[in-house]
Amino acid sequence: MKRTFLIVLLIFSLSFFTGCSNESNKSSSLSLDDFIMLSLSFNIDGSICQSLDFSVNSENLKEIASDEEIFVFKNSLIEEIKNIRNEFLFGYALKYIKNPIEEFKINQGLVLTEVLYNTKTDTIGFDILFTSINSWNYYHDQSSSSSEGNENNNFLFYKKIISTGKFVFSTPVKVNEEETILIGKRYQQKYIEASKGLSFEAYIKENYKPTFAYNYATPTNRLHSDSQYEYLDSNNLFHHIWTVGYDELNENNTISLYYVSINYGWWYFFAILISLLVMTLILVVNKIKSKRNN
Repeated sequence: MKRTFLIVLLIFSLSFFTGCSNESNKSSSLSLDDFIMLSLSFNIDGSICQSLDFSVNSENLKEIASDEEIFVFKNSLIEEIKNIRNEFLFGYALKYIKNPIEEFKINQGLVLTEVLYNTKTDTIGFDILFTSINSWNYYHDQSSSSSEGNENNNFLFYKKIISTGKFVFSTPVKVNEEETILIGKRYQQKYIEASKGLSFEAYIKENYKPTFAYNYATPTNRLHSDSQYEYLDSNNLFHHIWTVGYDELNENNTISLYYVSINYGWWYFFAILISLLVMTLILVVNKIKSKRNN
């Protein structure tokens, strides 16, 4: 009887872990040729890093251009991306001027790296480093966030909190008083502009249709998402990556993050209750057997 009780209790205890599994049918392998990626990393040391990277796709360019033209193109793309970097810098400078706080000033609470070419990844981009969560909040007005809202689903054994927002490249921006364009399409134009005057300009205009990727990294594995790709890096950060093809990019693209909070109180209650029921059943069975033997 003791053995039966232990088996039943073990089976019930294992059920605690069914809602916390890290198994996923998502891919951990991401391979893209032409892409533009925005990354947001919440680091273990409390800093937050935002990055913007354009793939150069040098192997593809070698089939249509000389080494000299590729060199010119890379330098031109660096200049185009510098314009994007300066737009970020100008926006942050305006925020600081409105409410100057010493610890959050640029090059102290906020640092922007130079636009550089990375030979290992064959990308050109820059980083924006916020030294703390307070610095991030200072430069990002939460009331003007693109988030569409949070949804709380409360169940007996757990609570699921879902946060849904617009895919970052799907955000419309004003080019001038009469024209609005999605950020992704605007960034695509930067790559095309870098080919201006080169022999492969017409080819790029016709064929450059990058995949847009958003890479969200966090130290916790309790955060889940509807991303297509997930992986754990060498710094123990869990990455969620959403990708949208050029032809599928529109204002309706969204992303969702969700957090599952286990209601341990109810789990413990039912664990104790079932344990008591099993013990009671064992006592009743033993009593019946004892009477029969007498």
